[in-house]
This record gives sequence, structure tokens and C-alpha cells, in this order.
Amino acid sequence: MTRLAPYVFALALIALTMAALYGWGHRAGRLAEAARMAEAVAALQAKYDAQAEAARKLEAARLQTEKRLTDALAQIEADALADPDADRPALGPASVQRLGRIGRAN
Repeated sequence: MTRLAPYVFALALIALTMAALYGWGHRAGRLAEAARMAEAVAALQAKYDAQAEAARKLEAARLQTEKRLTDALAQIEADALADPDADRPALGPASVQRLGRIGRAN
């Protein structure tokens, strides 16, 4: 029994060393993968931030155009309400009869 003890001890020491090396390598691999993933996430985040900024600029331009159109429409409506002849028909019965005579003559 005493003759096997040094061999058993050496095998146990080798097994423990291998397990420790395996654990260290596994941990190093996990850390390297986490670093790669963090780098990929940062790159995607920068890409998405740039796209979001472009979308914000487009939305601001769209809102500015919409405001300009709304203001122009309000001005047209104000001009129409201020026109004293707004409720007068554009063509009266006499005008329509004259146009009808012109059309029949041709």
C-alpha cells in the first residue's frame, strides 16, 4: 500500500492541475467571448443611434413642412373669410346664358 501512495498522490496532483487549467481556460474563453459580444453590441448600438438621429431629423423636417402648410392654409382661409365677395356666385344666370349662346354658336 505504501508503494502505491506516491503514484496515487501524483495522479491526484495531475488531475487537480488539469482541472485547474481547464477551469482557467474555460474562464478565459468566456471572458474573451463576453468581450467580443460587448464590442458587437457597442457597434450595433452606435449604428442604431445614428439611424435614430437620422429619423429624428426627418421627423423634424416633416413637422416643419406640415407647420408651413398649415400656416399657408390658415392664411388662405383668413383671406377667403375677409373677401367681401366670397358669398357671391362666380357666374350669375346672365353669365351662364351668355356662355350657353357662345357654346351653341360654335
